[in-house]
Formats: sequence, structure tokens, C-alpha cells
Amino acid sequence: MPAHLHSRILPLSLLLALSQAGCVHLNSLPPLATVQPAQPALLIENARIFSGDADQAVSAGQDVLIEAGRIKAIGAHPLNVDASERIDARGKLLLPGLIDMHVHVGFTEAPPWYPTLGNPRRTLSAYAAHGVTTVLDLGGRGSELHDLAQQLAQGKLTGPRLLYAGEQFSAPGSHPAPLMKEILAWPLSSLAIALSIDPLAADSDVDALIGKRKQAGATLAKVMIDRIPLASPSTDEASVRRLVTAAHRQNMPVAAHIGDEQNLLTALNAGVDLLAHGVNRSGLSAAGLQRLQAAQVPVVPTLKIFNNIALAAQQQDPIEPADEKVIAPAAREAFRKPDGRKVTPAMYEYGQLIAHQREVTFANCRAMQQAGIPLLVGTDSPNMGSTAGSSIHQELQLLVEKCGLTPAQALAAATGRPGAWLSRWSGIAGLGSVSVGAPADLLLIDGDPLQDIRASRNISLVLTAGRKVTALPPAN
Repeated sequence: MPAHLHSRILPLSLLLALSQAGCVHLNSLPPLATVQPAQPALLIENARIFSGDADQAVSAGQDVLIEAGRIKAIGAHPLNVDASERIDARGKLLLPGLIDMHVHVGFTEAPPWYPTLGNPRRTLSAYAAHGVTTVLDLGGRGSELHDLAQQLAQGKLTGPRLLYAGEQFSAPGSHPAPLMKEILAWPLSSLAIALSIDPLAADSDVDALIGKRKQAGATLAKVMIDRIPLASPSTDEASVRRLVTAAHRQNMPVAAHIGDEQNLLTALNAGVDLLAHGVNRSGLSAAGLQRLQAAQVPVVPTLKIFNNIALAAQQQDPIEPADEKVIAPAAREAFRKPDGRKVTPAMYEYGQLIAHQREVTFANCRAMQQAGIPLLVGTDSPNMGSTAGSSIHQELQLLVEKCGLTPAQALAAATGRPGAWLSRWSGIAGLGSVSVGAPADLLLIDGDPLQDIRASRNISLVLTAGRKVTALPPAN
């Protein structure tokens, strides 16, 4: 659900009326974390450091000095410096804060058969509480995302660093418009579509539309190529190429939402810079894999969201224990009620296909990993029970267990690799790394996720721009 549908766009009276009429539900739960003011100088002592690079050895017995939101110095313990606060990290692993390369901060974790407005403030806080310090929003209203990013940077909101695409480009009548019609009754669905999608038609002034995104502070543009539902139109190659050409003229990359191998080839032929989702609706041929290998375009597989869709399509509950602390109780209950899962035949067909293709999706991901395709971690959260923050740890586990990544490779796919991509396009140096001069977005873990990726959940400390994040007990 787009962030712009929150109360700052729709009058509160209208929201309440829609809620009371049963048309849409509200998630008014409080944030899940707070952020503390930054210390003048914070010293983390005696840590083992994973830098964000899977090929770089872990350094033991290291001190890290943080000043003004950045890493000032790194050296062997004891580092002879003054600090207003010291944190003993013996027996713990220090790594860059996690980066989620596919989120929608204004959407909701509720299933489509339980229409609910998103709660961006709670969602953003949930990322921070689970060690996610940077997110890339791949679809929402640009001005709303700009406001949220500014408030986060100023410490007025608790959450990660927010980079975003703004409004999504799509062929007229294609995804996500049908899904919005599925979730929301008219006229709310029409409003959602008008505010969050730019139709990519033959007469679209793409240069002006890219300029609008630049003015709103967007880092990239996002185009939909996938067909959801299956009978909906797909954005053709010429249109995608026209968009990519216009974006590159203004030094802006383009991410493409793909579903099957033909979508993949359309995106590669058009020159896109990032693939949102792996190949999930078909197999991946040797020829298709070879094209992808030659292009070396990063892929964000988002295994968790497709696993959730598959489970729900098979009348199973996708909500895991870790999700319970984040998801709104009513939305959680909606997943438990098979008799309430009423969707249109078209969306039912899509869900059944995703369920049928689940093992193929995993196999495609393994093939990409073996071929050396750059894989980046993303969750498409908080969609379809892929709850904000907790789902990234589940995604890491799926990448290890289903795609064949080592724990170090999985952690690099959530830190150094996406950080380098984002640094290139955003101009923010050092994202996703533990290095001098890098942003002090850091995560301290009890145990060793390099041996057991499930240990990534054992969070001892989260720092965002050098400020300590305090997780709050859930108010569910």
C-alpha cells in the first residue's frame, strides 16, 4: 500500500469512514524502536570485524572510533583515544548495518484479502530494530518518501537511511494497478494508482518524468516489466529502452521488476542497471543465464516474498515466530483464516503459479550464484507477511540454504555488495562497509553468523549514523 495513502494525504475523517465501513483497516501501532542522540565520541573495543567483503578475512581484537556519525579510526586494541562512551565487544562480531535493496515503506504486511493502510513510521522503526540501517524503496510517492528521508536524517524518526525510486513506471493497466484494485475498493484504488504510478505510454515525456524524480531526491527509477496478474500487459522493450536512455542522460540508474525469463531478456536488452526479483515464473535457460552472466547486472532475488506467496496459495500460514513482534495482530490473524482468503480468479492463478514454481525459483537462484551473478539482499517487505526487518534474516537464511551462498557471501550480499552499488549512484561513500570515513551504520552480533547464518538475529547493538537504536517491546 503506497505510503502517500497515509493520513497526510487522505483526510482523517475519510480514513475513519473507510475503516468503519469495513473498506480498509488502519494500522496505528506505535514504533518498535527509538534512536538516541549521538555521542561526541563512541569507541567499540575488542571486536571481531567483518568488513562487508566476503573475500576479506575477519579481523580480531579491533577497536572502532566513531565521531560525527562516521568511522573515525580502526586499529588494534587498545586504541589510544578519548571517548565519551565505550562498548566492550569481546566475543561479538561487528559488521556493517544490513542493507535491504527492495522495500516499500508505505505498504502493509497484511494479506490482500485484508485491506489495510500502511504505517511507515512503524515500518521504518522495525527495520532499525532488526539491524537494517539502509533501505532502497522501489515504489511509492516521491514527495512522501523525500519527507520521510529528511526526517530520518534529522533524527526525527527512528529508522534506516532511506533511498528511493518514487513513483513506479508501468505499462498502462499493468502491475501494480490490478493489485491495488484487488486490495482497495474504488475510489481509493483509483487514487492509489494515480499517485504512485506513472504510465509509460508512447507519448510519455520520460525526460520530464525522470527530472521530477531527481527533484524529489530519488536515487533511481523503477519500471515494471512483469505481468501480475498473468493476463495483464507487460512493458515492451522499446519503452524500457527509452526510459533507460532518458534516465542515464540524467545519471540515474533503472531497476526493473521481472518475473519470467522473457522479462529478464527485455530488461537486459534495454540496458537496465538492477533486477528487482529473480526469475520466478519460469525456468532460466542456459542462454538466458549466459546473457545475464555477460551483463553482470545485479539481481535482488527476494526469495522470502515468493515463498510467502507460495505458502499462502497452498492455504498455509507464512508468518514465522520472528514476524509476530512486528505484524499487526489483525493482519496476523487474517493469514490464519483460509476461509477468508478471497481473491479474484486472476490473482488466484498467479499465486498458484508461484507455488508451482517455488523450487524452480530456488534453482534459478542457485544457477545465478554458481555463474557468479552479483546477488543482493532484498525482501519486498513489508508485503504479504514479509515483515519489515525480521524478513531480512529469513532472506539471508534462504540464500544460504536454497541458493548455495556461504554465510560470508550472504552477509556480503546484505552489506558490501549493495553498499558499493548504492554508493556509486547516491554519492554516499562507504555504504555497507566497516572502513575509515564510512557512515557509522553498524551491527554488533552475539555469536558468529559466519558459521551459522541464523545467528544474524542475535543483535547486541545497532548504530545508525553513529546513533544507538533501542528496540522497544512490541505493543501488539
